[in-house]
Amino acid sequence: MPSIQPVVWSKNKRELEIIRIDYELQKALGERQALEKKWRDWIEQYRAFSDQPTRNFPFEGASNNVLPITATDVDQLYANFLTPIHEPANLWTLSPQNENWIKATKPLQDYLTFLDRYLVNMYDVNKRALLELVKLGTCIYKHGWNYEKRAVWTDDNLKRVRAQRIVSKPFVDHVRCFDFILPTYAYNIQYDHQGGAPWVAERIRMPIDKFVALSNAVEPFVPNVSKDDVDAIVKHQVTFPTPWDDKVRQLDYFKAGKVTEQFDTSSNPDALVRGTGSLLLREVELFEIHSRAETTEGTFDDIVYWYHIPTRKMLRPIYQPYDHGYRPYEQVKYFPGEGFWGIGVCEQKEVFQKTISDLWNFQVDNSLLANSVMMAAKFGSHIVPGEPIYPGKIFFTDGPVNQDFTSFKLADINQGFAALKSGAPVRQLIDFAA
Repeated sequence: MPSIQPVVWSKNKRELEIIRIDYELQKALGERQALEKKWRDWIEQYRAFSDQPTRNFPFEGASNNVLPITATDVDQLYANFLTPIHEPANLWTLSPQNENWIKATKPLQDYLTFLDRYLVNMYDVNKRALLELVKLGTCIYKHGWNYEKRAVWTDDNLKRVRAQRIVSKPFVDHVRCFDFILPTYAYNIQYDHQGGAPWVAERIRMPIDKFVALSNAVEPFVPNVSKDDVDAIVKHQVTFPTPWDDKVRQLDYFKAGKVTEQFDTSSNPDALVRGTGSLLLREVELFEIHSRAETTEGTFDDIVYWYHIPTRKMLRPIYQPYDHGYRPYEQVKYFPGEGFWGIGVCEQKEVFQKTISDLWNFQVDNSLLANSVMMAAKFGSHIVPGEPIYPGKIFFTDGPVNQDFTSFKLADINQGFAALKSGAPVRQLIDFAA
């Protein structure tokens, strides 16, 4: 279990750290708004819904299909990443480096297999992390030690009694890109590496009752959060999802993000009805900050704390608890870029999906128009504006039919599409996307 020790501050150093992190954190959140918008667009691009908005060009109701070019590649690459790692019976295969380790190799390998399947659950973690890696180009892992000590109900001679349950085990988890923040000028999570970040942050949202319970905990959550700080933070509760969560819910439940019926909030006035039609629990939004800060005059330490932006509260500042001295986050890139974030399949396939979808829609529109016939009729032919036309309909006219009515096609079959598809540039584009 890591060592938990509260930070000892010298005069004004805590206040200076609050001023610094408040400015830099909000600046970083503001500067990445365009990136977060692009992430949301990419996960919608992956879904490639057939139910798209009505297209008004080149005519009302024109074809507006989206071909799943991105999804085809993402699914294949995702399986190629996940299968080699978790298909073998053992995640780790050990081989002894000398004869002294021969007898210990098999028991240690069995222990690591047990650790993977029953404690850290790497398959569940990798399912989420690797999918985000392939789509967005980056995934973030968090590792550490989970220690909980809390009262539970248990059985003692057929009687329910209170007891202390202790959970002490390692963990590996996936942190969504949206929830991981670092300065835009930084290229590495670890401060001592080239382009290292002076601080990194993880967005944490939790229900208010859980936050209150943790604030009163003793082990290992020290120092405790004062009641005044708890009351101040609870007043700034959030009752709406983050933009990322809102987009995910739209894609999961309403596909194109359509608004459904509203719900009555009279029984829960603190909840907010969103476009997804769900009532959300009251939550607090905190940021877990890992920072290199000047705690005493001339001394810079690695510290960890929670920070609440609306109230500018620093909660539970402790020294970095792990002996290895590193921040407990690891970054994996699909295609490395020049900066911190990698390049994923959604970014690479965006132009191909748009271009090939447009070519498809143009062909559908051309076929529709070439097989559509319109009529021209003179006044007095018993045809009113907006009259429905269907096969077998009979029109009556007082004069000669060939003089009162005529028909014409909206378009001819455009042979240029076939030539365009077989042309070298577009053919290479389609082959490359496939």
